[in-house]
Amino acid sequence: MRKIVVLLIAVIFFPLYLQAQLNFVYPVGTAKGGAITALASDWESIGISPSNLGWDGSNKISFTVLNIGISAQADQLTIPNLEKITGGKDTTMLEKIASSHNGLNIYGNFIWAAFSIKLPKIGGLALSISDRAFGNITMSPAISSNSQYQTAFAAIASTAFSSQNAQQFNSKVTINTADSLQMLINTLNSFSGSYVSMYEFREINLAYGRSLFKIGSDDSTAFKFYGGIGIKYLIGLADLHGQFVNGTVTADYAIENGTIYSPIPSGAPGQGVGIDIGASMAYKKWKFAVAATDIGSINWTGTHATLNDTAVAERIITDRGDSNSSNVKNYIQSSGEKFTTVLPSKFRVGASYELNKMLTIASDVILPMNNVVGNLIGTYYSVAGHLTAFKAVTFDAGIATAKNYGTVVPVGVAFGHKVQVYFGVNDVLTYLGKIKNTDLSAAFGLIRVNL
Repeated sequence: MRKIVVLLIAVIFFPLYLQAQLNFVYPVGTAKGGAITALASDWESIGISPSNLGWDGSNKISFTVLNIGISAQADQLTIPNLEKITGGKDTTMLEKIASSHNGLNIYGNFIWAAFSIKLPKIGGLALSISDRAFGNITMSPAISSNSQYQTAFAAIASTAFSSQNAQQFNSKVTINTADSLQMLINTLNSFSGSYVSMYEFREINLAYGRSLFKIGSDDSTAFKFYGGIGIKYLIGLADLHGQFVNGTVTADYAIENGTIYSPIPSGAPGQGVGIDIGASMAYKKWKFAVAATDIGSINWTGTHATLNDTAVAERIITDRGDSNSSNVKNYIQSSGEKFTTVLPSKFRVGASYELNKMLTIASDVILPMNNVVGNLIGTYYSVAGHLTAFKAVTFDAGIATAKNYGTVVPVGVAFGHKVQVYFGVNDVLTYLGKIKNTDLSAAFGLIRVNL
Protein backbone atom coordinates (compact mmCIF):
# COMPACT_ATOMS: atom_id res chain seq x y z
CA MET A 1 0.00 0.00 0.00
CA ARG A 2 1.23 3.46 -0.84
CA LYS A 3 2.18 5.23 2.35
CA ILE A 4 -0.83 7.35 3.15
CA VAL A 5 1.15 9.62 5.38
CA VAL A 6 2.98 10.86 2.28
CA LEU A 7 -0.37 11.81 0.76
CA LEU A 8 -1.32 13.66 3.92
CA ILE A 9 1.81 15.72 3.64
CA ALA A 10 1.17 16.27 -0.07
CA VAL A 11 -2.41 17.42 0.57
CA ILE A 12 -1.23 19.91 3.16
CA PHE A 13 1.91 21.33 1.63
CA PHE A 14 2.30 20.51 -2.10
CA PRO A 15 -0.45 22.81 -3.46
CA LEU A 16 0.96 25.73 -1.51
CA TYR A 17 4.00 25.71 -3.76
CA LEU A 18 1.95 25.62 -6.98
CA GLN A 19 -0.01 28.82 -7.52
CA ALA A 20 -3.08 27.01 -7.76
CA GLN A 21 -8.63 28.09 -8.53
CA LEU A 22 -12.81 28.72 -7.40
CA ASN A 23 -14.76 25.79 -6.09
CA PHE A 24 -14.43 23.53 -9.09
CA VAL A 25 -11.72 23.58 -11.72
CA TYR A 26 -12.21 23.25 -15.46
CA PRO A 27 -9.08 24.30 -17.34
CA VAL A 28 -11.06 25.31 -20.43
CA GLY A 29 -13.70 27.05 -18.31
CA THR A 30 -11.04 29.15 -16.64
CA ALA A 31 -9.58 30.09 -20.01
CA LYS A 32 -13.04 31.15 -21.23
CA GLY A 33 -13.76 33.46 -18.32
CA GLY A 34 -15.81 31.02 -16.24
CA ALA A 35 -18.97 30.93 -18.43
CA ILE A 36 -18.85 27.90 -20.71
CA THR A 37 -22.10 25.87 -20.70
CA ALA A 38 -23.46 27.48 -23.90
CA LEU A 39 -20.04 28.24 -25.33
CA ALA A 40 -18.00 25.01 -25.20
CA SER A 41 -17.90 22.84 -28.31
CA ASP A 42 -15.99 19.80 -29.56
CA TRP A 43 -14.12 17.92 -26.79
CA GLU A 44 -14.37 21.01 -24.58
CA SER A 45 -18.02 20.16 -23.91
CA ILE A 46 -17.12 16.85 -22.22
CA GLY A 47 -18.32 17.02 -18.64
CA ILE A 48 -19.95 20.40 -19.31
CA SER A 49 -22.77 19.98 -21.82
CA PRO A 50 -22.55 16.89 -24.09
CA SER A 51 -25.33 18.09 -26.41
CA ASN A 52 -22.94 20.76 -27.71
CA LEU A 53 -21.06 18.01 -29.58
CA GLY A 54 -23.88 18.03 -32.12
CA TRP A 55 -23.77 21.75 -32.89
CA ASP A 56 -23.56 22.93 -36.48
CA GLY A 57 -20.19 24.43 -37.27
CA SER A 58 -18.24 22.12 -34.96
CA ASN A 59 -14.79 21.07 -36.06
CA LYS A 60 -14.61 17.78 -37.92
CA ILE A 61 -11.76 16.67 -35.67
CA SER A 62 -10.43 18.27 -32.50
CA PHE A 63 -7.99 16.94 -29.94
CA THR A 64 -5.82 18.06 -27.07
CA VAL A 65 -3.17 16.85 -24.64
CA LEU A 66 -2.23 18.02 -21.17
CA ASN A 67 -4.83 20.52 -20.01
CA ILE A 68 -4.31 21.38 -16.35
CA GLY A 69 -6.23 23.45 -13.83
CA ILE A 70 -5.16 23.77 -10.20
CA SER A 71 -6.48 25.88 -7.37
CA ALA A 72 -6.06 26.70 -3.70
CA GLN A 73 -8.92 28.70 -2.21
CA ALA A 74 -9.16 30.10 1.31
CA ASP A 75 -9.66 33.27 3.26
CA GLN A 76 -6.35 35.21 3.48
CA LEU A 77 -4.51 32.89 1.08
CA THR A 78 -2.79 35.87 -0.52
CA ILE A 79 0.55 35.88 -2.29
CA PRO A 80 2.25 37.82 0.57
CA ASN A 81 0.88 35.32 3.10
CA LEU A 82 1.98 32.44 0.90
CA GLU A 83 5.48 33.89 0.88
CA LYS A 84 5.40 34.05 4.69
CA ILE A 85 4.49 30.36 4.86
CA THR A 86 7.04 29.10 2.34
CA GLY A 87 9.73 31.43 3.66
CA GLY A 88 9.17 30.48 7.30
CA LYS A 89 8.53 34.11 8.28
CA ASP A 90 5.17 33.39 9.94
CA THR A 91 4.77 29.89 11.37
CA THR A 92 1.17 30.53 12.44
CA MET A 93 -0.11 31.76 9.04
CA LEU A 94 -0.99 28.28 7.79
CA GLU A 95 -3.03 27.64 10.96
CA LYS A 96 -4.88 30.96 10.45
CA ILE A 97 -5.75 30.00 6.89
CA ALA A 98 -6.75 26.42 7.75
CA SER A 99 -8.99 27.60 10.61
CA SER A 100 -10.75 30.28 8.52
CA HIS A 101 -14.31 29.87 7.26
CA ASN A 102 -14.50 26.69 5.10
CA GLY A 103 -10.78 26.09 5.69
CA LEU A 104 -8.29 25.52 2.90
CA ASN A 105 -9.73 24.01 -0.29
CA ILE A 106 -7.56 22.46 -2.97
CA TYR A 107 -8.80 21.47 -6.42
CA GLY A 108 -7.25 19.94 -9.50
CA ASN A 109 -8.44 18.85 -12.93
CA PHE A 110 -5.95 17.22 -15.28
CA ILE A 111 -7.14 16.36 -18.80
CA TRP A 112 -4.40 14.08 -20.06
CA ALA A 113 -5.94 13.70 -23.53
CA ALA A 114 -9.27 14.37 -25.24
CA PHE A 115 -10.55 13.79 -28.76
CA SER A 116 -13.74 14.60 -30.67
CA ILE A 117 -15.04 13.91 -34.16
CA LYS A 118 -18.11 15.21 -35.98
CA LEU A 119 -19.74 12.69 -38.32
CA PRO A 120 -22.39 13.71 -40.88
CA LYS A 121 -25.91 12.48 -40.01
CA ILE A 122 -24.57 10.80 -36.86
CA GLY A 123 -23.41 13.62 -34.61
CA GLY A 124 -20.40 14.31 -32.46
CA LEU A 125 -18.43 11.75 -30.46
CA ALA A 126 -15.78 12.58 -27.86
CA LEU A 127 -13.48 10.69 -25.53
CA SER A 128 -11.32 11.98 -22.70
CA ILE A 129 -9.07 10.67 -19.94
CA SER A 130 -8.70 12.94 -16.94
CA ASP A 131 -7.89 13.00 -13.24
CA ARG A 132 -9.84 15.06 -10.72
CA ALA A 133 -8.78 15.78 -7.16
CA PHE A 134 -10.13 17.66 -4.15
CA GLY A 135 -8.76 18.31 -0.68
CA ASN A 136 -10.01 20.25 2.32
CA ILE A 137 -8.28 21.06 5.59
CA THR A 138 -10.36 22.70 8.30
CA MET A 139 -8.84 23.22 11.74
CA SER A 140 -10.64 24.27 14.90
CA PRO A 141 -10.04 27.97 15.79
CA ALA A 142 -9.07 26.69 19.26
CA ILE A 143 -5.79 25.44 17.79
CA SER A 144 -3.52 28.39 18.37
CA SER A 145 0.05 27.19 17.89
CA ASN A 146 2.17 25.44 15.30
CA SER A 147 2.93 22.58 17.69
CA GLN A 148 -0.82 22.01 18.27
CA TYR A 149 -1.36 22.01 14.51
CA GLN A 150 1.31 19.34 14.08
CA THR A 151 -0.13 17.35 16.97
CA ALA A 152 -3.54 17.28 15.26
CA PHE A 153 -2.15 15.62 12.16
CA ALA A 154 0.07 13.36 14.21
CA ALA A 155 -3.12 12.13 15.88
CA ILE A 156 -4.72 11.36 12.51
CA ALA A 157 -1.51 9.64 11.37
CA SER A 158 -1.34 7.62 14.57
CA THR A 159 -4.99 6.65 14.16
CA ALA A 160 -4.72 5.48 10.58
CA PHE A 161 -1.30 3.92 10.32
CA SER A 162 1.12 1.58 12.00
CA SER A 163 3.44 3.01 14.61
CA GLN A 164 6.42 3.03 12.29
CA ASN A 165 4.62 4.89 9.50
CA ALA A 166 2.99 7.32 11.91
CA GLN A 167 6.38 8.28 13.27
CA GLN A 168 7.41 9.55 9.85
CA PHE A 169 4.79 12.25 10.23
CA ASN A 170 4.79 13.05 13.95
CA SER A 171 8.55 13.05 14.50
CA LYS A 172 8.54 16.84 14.96
CA VAL A 173 5.71 16.91 17.48
CA THR A 174 6.93 18.14 20.85
CA ILE A 175 5.69 15.18 22.90
CA ASN A 176 7.65 12.67 24.96
CA THR A 177 7.01 10.16 27.71
CA ALA A 178 7.58 12.83 30.35
CA ASP A 179 4.64 14.91 29.12
CA SER A 180 1.45 14.92 31.11
CA LEU A 181 -1.05 12.52 29.57
CA GLN A 182 -3.97 14.64 30.79
CA MET A 183 -2.41 17.78 29.32
CA LEU A 184 -2.16 16.08 25.94
CA ILE A 185 -5.77 14.87 26.23
CA ASN A 186 -6.91 18.43 26.94
CA THR A 187 -5.04 19.62 23.85
CA LEU A 188 -6.66 16.95 21.69
CA ASN A 189 -10.12 17.84 22.99
CA SER A 190 -9.64 21.39 21.68
CA PHE A 191 -9.35 19.93 18.16
CA SER A 192 -13.05 19.03 17.99
CA GLY A 193 -14.46 20.20 14.67
CA SER A 194 -11.19 19.72 12.77
CA TYR A 195 -11.04 17.46 9.75
CA VAL A 196 -9.13 16.54 6.61
CA SER A 197 -10.82 15.31 3.43
CA MET A 198 -9.27 14.26 0.16
CA TYR A 199 -10.21 12.25 -2.89
CA GLU A 200 -8.78 11.66 -6.35
CA PHE A 201 -10.26 9.68 -9.19
CA ARG A 202 -9.60 8.99 -12.86
CA GLU A 203 -12.39 9.55 -15.35
CA ILE A 204 -12.70 7.90 -18.76
CA ASN A 205 -15.58 9.76 -20.41
CA LEU A 206 -17.30 8.82 -23.65
CA ALA A 207 -19.75 11.52 -24.78
CA TYR A 208 -22.17 11.83 -27.67
CA GLY A 209 -24.29 14.70 -28.95
CA ARG A 210 -26.42 15.23 -32.01
CA SER A 211 -29.09 17.34 -33.63
CA LEU A 212 -32.62 16.28 -32.59
CA PHE A 213 -35.02 18.43 -34.57
CA LYS A 214 -35.66 21.96 -35.71
CA ILE A 215 -38.65 24.26 -35.87
CA GLY A 216 -38.77 26.32 -39.05
CA SER A 217 -37.92 25.56 -42.66
CA ASP A 218 -35.35 28.33 -43.15
CA ASP A 219 -32.09 27.08 -41.68
CA SER A 220 -30.90 30.60 -40.85
CA THR A 221 -33.93 31.42 -38.68
CA ALA A 222 -34.96 27.98 -37.42
CA PHE A 223 -34.91 26.91 -33.77
CA LYS A 224 -32.44 24.00 -33.67
CA PHE A 225 -32.51 21.53 -30.78
CA TYR A 226 -29.73 19.19 -29.67
CA GLY A 227 -29.31 16.46 -27.08
CA GLY A 228 -26.39 14.58 -25.63
CA ILE A 229 -25.14 12.20 -22.97
CA GLY A 230 -21.79 11.30 -21.46
CA ILE A 231 -20.99 8.00 -19.76
CA LYS A 232 -17.94 7.99 -17.52
CA TYR A 233 -16.08 5.09 -15.96
CA LEU A 234 -14.59 6.22 -12.66
CA ILE A 235 -11.43 4.76 -11.14
CA GLY A 236 -10.96 5.73 -7.51
CA LEU A 237 -7.27 6.39 -6.74
CA ALA A 238 -7.47 7.84 -3.22
CA ASP A 239 -10.11 8.66 -0.62
CA LEU A 240 -9.25 9.91 2.85
CA HIS A 241 -11.32 11.40 5.68
CA GLY A 242 -9.96 12.13 9.15
CA GLN A 243 -11.76 14.11 11.83
CA PHE A 244 -11.85 15.03 15.51
CA VAL A 245 -15.32 14.83 17.09
CA ASN A 246 -16.00 14.96 20.84
CA GLY A 247 -12.57 13.73 21.84
CA THR A 248 -12.47 10.91 19.30
CA VAL A 249 -10.35 10.65 16.16
CA THR A 250 -11.67 8.65 13.22
CA ALA A 251 -10.09 7.96 9.86
CA ASP A 252 -11.44 6.28 6.73
CA TYR A 253 -9.11 5.76 3.83
CA ALA A 254 -8.57 3.84 0.60
CA ILE A 255 -5.40 4.38 -1.41
CA GLU A 256 -4.37 2.95 -4.79
CA ASN A 257 -1.34 0.71 -4.21
CA GLY A 258 -0.21 0.19 -7.78
CA THR A 259 1.09 2.66 -10.34
CA ILE A 260 -1.08 5.67 -11.15
CA TYR A 261 0.62 6.00 -14.55
CA SER A 262 -1.38 3.12 -15.99
CA PRO A 263 -4.63 4.36 -17.63
CA ILE A 264 -6.54 1.74 -15.63
CA PRO A 265 -4.49 1.01 -12.46
CA SER A 266 -4.79 -2.59 -11.34
CA GLY A 267 -4.71 -1.73 -7.63
CA ALA A 268 -7.38 0.97 -7.66
CA PRO A 269 -9.52 0.73 -4.50
CA GLY A 270 -12.53 2.49 -6.02
CA GLN A 271 -14.82 1.84 -8.98
CA GLY A 272 -17.84 3.79 -10.15
CA VAL A 273 -19.96 5.12 -12.99
CA GLY A 274 -21.26 8.59 -13.70
CA ILE A 275 -23.31 10.30 -16.37
CA ASP A 276 -23.72 13.78 -17.85
CA ILE A 277 -26.86 14.68 -19.76
CA GLY A 278 -27.71 17.86 -21.59
CA ALA A 279 -29.87 19.67 -24.12
CA SER A 280 -29.27 22.83 -26.08
CA MET A 281 -30.92 25.12 -28.61
CA ALA A 282 -29.56 27.48 -31.25
CA TYR A 283 -31.50 30.39 -32.75
CA LYS A 284 -29.76 32.83 -35.08
CA LYS A 285 -26.81 34.14 -33.02
CA TRP A 286 -28.15 32.79 -29.71
CA LYS A 287 -27.30 29.51 -28.02
CA PHE A 288 -28.87 28.12 -24.87
CA ALA A 289 -27.84 24.99 -22.98
CA VAL A 290 -28.83 23.07 -19.86
CA ALA A 291 -27.02 20.09 -18.40
CA ALA A 292 -26.86 17.88 -15.32
CA THR A 293 -23.32 16.70 -14.70
CA ASP A 294 -21.53 14.26 -12.40
CA ILE A 295 -24.53 12.11 -11.56
CA GLY A 296 -23.03 9.01 -9.99
CA SER A 297 -20.75 7.70 -7.27
CA ILE A 298 -17.59 5.71 -6.52
CA ASN A 299 -17.64 2.61 -4.32
CA TRP A 300 -14.48 2.11 -2.27
CA THR A 301 -12.95 -0.75 -0.34
CA GLY A 302 -10.73 0.61 2.41
CA THR A 303 -9.97 0.83 6.12
CA HIS A 304 -11.74 2.39 9.08
CA ALA A 305 -9.87 3.31 12.27
CA THR A 306 -10.95 5.05 15.48
CA LEU A 307 -9.55 5.97 18.91
CA ASN A 308 -10.91 7.95 21.83
CA ASP A 309 -8.96 10.86 23.34
CA THR A 310 -7.11 8.79 25.96
CA ALA A 311 -6.05 6.16 23.44
CA VAL A 312 -5.00 8.84 20.95
CA ALA A 313 -2.75 10.49 23.51
CA GLU A 314 -1.29 7.17 24.64
CA ARG A 315 -0.70 6.09 21.10
CA ILE A 316 1.14 9.29 20.16
CA ILE A 317 3.38 8.91 23.21
CA THR A 318 3.86 5.20 22.50
CA ASP A 319 4.79 5.97 18.90
CA ARG A 320 7.61 8.17 20.17
CA GLY A 321 9.30 5.00 21.36
CA ASP A 322 8.41 3.10 18.19
CA SER A 323 6.45 0.59 20.25
CA ASN A 324 3.98 -1.90 18.85
CA SER A 325 0.85 0.17 18.17
CA SER A 326 -1.40 -2.84 18.72
CA ASN A 327 -0.68 -2.56 22.45
CA VAL A 328 -2.57 0.72 22.70
CA LYS A 329 -6.02 0.17 24.18
CA ASN A 330 -9.34 1.22 22.67
CA TYR A 331 -7.91 1.19 19.15
CA ILE A 332 -10.19 -0.22 16.47
CA GLN A 333 -9.03 -0.76 12.90
CA SER A 334 -10.90 -2.79 10.32
CA SER A 335 -9.92 -3.47 6.73
CA GLY A 336 -12.20 -4.33 3.83
CA GLU A 337 -14.69 -1.62 4.79
CA LYS A 338 -17.10 -0.48 2.09
CA PHE A 339 -17.94 3.19 1.66
CA THR A 340 -19.19 5.43 -1.11
CA THR A 341 -18.20 8.84 -2.47
CA VAL A 342 -21.10 10.60 -4.21
CA LEU A 343 -19.99 12.85 -7.06
CA PRO A 344 -20.58 16.61 -6.67
CA SER A 345 -23.54 16.82 -9.07
CA LYS A 346 -24.42 20.17 -10.64
CA PHE A 347 -27.21 21.59 -12.78
CA ARG A 348 -25.91 24.05 -15.37
CA VAL A 349 -27.83 26.67 -17.36
CA GLY A 350 -26.02 28.78 -19.93
CA ALA A 351 -26.62 31.27 -22.73
CA SER A 352 -24.35 32.89 -25.30
CA TYR A 353 -24.80 35.56 -27.95
CA GLU A 354 -22.49 36.30 -30.89
CA LEU A 355 -22.36 40.07 -31.19
CA ASN A 356 -20.12 39.86 -34.24
CA LYS A 357 -17.35 37.68 -35.63
CA MET A 358 -14.96 39.02 -33.00
CA LEU A 359 -17.00 39.12 -29.79
CA THR A 360 -19.28 36.60 -28.08
CA ILE A 361 -20.75 37.09 -24.61
CA ALA A 362 -21.87 34.20 -22.40
CA SER A 363 -23.38 33.61 -18.98
CA ASP A 364 -23.75 30.64 -16.64
CA VAL A 365 -25.88 29.78 -13.63
CA ILE A 366 -24.73 26.61 -11.87
CA LEU A 367 -26.60 25.04 -8.97
CA PRO A 368 -25.35 22.25 -6.69
CA MET A 369 -27.62 19.19 -6.86
CA ASN A 370 -26.33 17.66 -3.64
CA ASN A 371 -24.46 18.61 -0.50
CA VAL A 372 -21.26 16.55 -0.72
CA VAL A 373 -17.57 17.20 -0.23
CA GLY A 374 -16.16 19.17 -3.15
CA ASN A 375 -19.44 20.62 -4.42
CA LEU A 376 -20.56 24.22 -4.56
CA ILE A 377 -22.10 25.55 -1.37
CA GLY A 378 -24.54 27.79 -3.22
CA THR A 379 -25.48 28.96 -6.71
CA TYR A 380 -22.65 30.08 -8.98
CA TYR A 381 -23.22 33.00 -11.36
CA SER A 382 -20.89 34.16 -14.12
CA VAL A 383 -20.80 36.44 -17.17
CA ALA A 384 -17.91 36.48 -19.65
CA GLY A 385 -16.74 37.92 -22.93
CA HIS A 386 -14.88 35.97 -25.63
CA LEU A 387 -12.90 38.33 -27.90
CA THR A 388 -10.92 37.29 -30.98
CA ALA A 389 -8.74 40.38 -31.29
CA PHE A 390 -6.58 38.85 -33.99
CA LYS A 391 -7.06 35.66 -35.94
CA ALA A 392 -4.48 33.92 -33.78
CA VAL A 393 -5.09 35.60 -30.39
CA THR A 394 -8.22 35.27 -28.27
CA PHE A 395 -8.90 37.01 -24.96
CA ASP A 396 -11.46 35.95 -22.36
CA ALA A 397 -12.55 37.73 -19.20
CA GLY A 398 -15.55 37.55 -16.91
CA ILE A 399 -16.95 38.07 -13.46
CA ALA A 400 -18.31 35.32 -11.24
CA THR A 401 -19.66 34.90 -7.75
CA ALA A 402 -20.84 32.09 -5.49
CA LYS A 403 -21.98 31.79 -1.89
CA ASN A 404 -19.12 32.11 0.61
CA TYR A 405 -16.60 32.72 -2.16
CA GLY A 406 -17.15 36.39 -2.92
CA THR A 407 -16.49 37.77 -6.40
CA VAL A 408 -13.79 36.54 -8.76
CA VAL A 409 -12.59 37.80 -12.12
CA PRO A 410 -11.38 34.93 -14.36
CA VAL A 411 -9.24 35.81 -17.36
CA GLY A 412 -7.63 33.77 -20.12
CA VAL A 413 -5.72 34.09 -23.36
CA ALA A 414 -5.26 31.64 -26.25
CA PHE A 415 -2.64 31.80 -28.98
CA GLY A 416 -3.07 30.14 -32.35
CA HIS A 417 -5.95 29.27 -34.65
CA LYS A 418 -5.89 25.67 -35.83
CA VAL A 419 -3.22 24.83 -33.27
CA GLN A 420 -3.59 26.58 -29.92
CA VAL A 421 -2.09 26.93 -26.48
CA TYR A 422 -3.91 28.77 -23.70
CA PHE A 423 -3.41 30.13 -20.21
CA GLY A 424 -5.82 31.40 -17.57
CA VAL A 425 -6.45 32.21 -13.91
CA ASN A 426 -9.70 31.93 -12.04
CA ASP A 427 -9.35 35.21 -10.14
CA VAL A 428 -7.01 37.93 -11.30
CA LEU A 429 -8.05 40.03 -8.27
CA THR A 430 -6.13 37.68 -5.99
CA TYR A 431 -2.93 38.69 -7.76
CA LEU A 432 -3.86 42.37 -7.37
CA GLY A 433 -4.09 42.29 -3.58
CA LYS A 434 -7.54 40.89 -2.81
CA ILE A 435 -7.60 39.73 0.85
CA LYS A 436 -10.88 37.88 1.48
CA ASN A 437 -11.82 34.55 -0.12
CA THR A 438 -8.73 34.51 -2.27
CA ASP A 439 -8.22 32.01 -5.05
CA LEU A 440 -4.71 31.22 -6.22
CA SER A 441 -5.16 29.47 -9.55
CA ALA A 442 -3.55 28.55 -12.82
CA ALA A 443 -4.83 26.75 -15.91
CA PHE A 444 -3.19 25.98 -19.20
CA GLY A 445 -3.49 23.77 -22.27
CA LEU A 446 -0.30 22.50 -23.83
CA ILE A 447 -1.80 21.95 -27.28
CA ARG A 448 -5.26 22.04 -28.85
CA VAL A 449 -5.71 21.16 -32.53
CA ASN A 450 -8.88 21.90 -34.55
CA LEU A 451 -9.29 20.49 -38.05
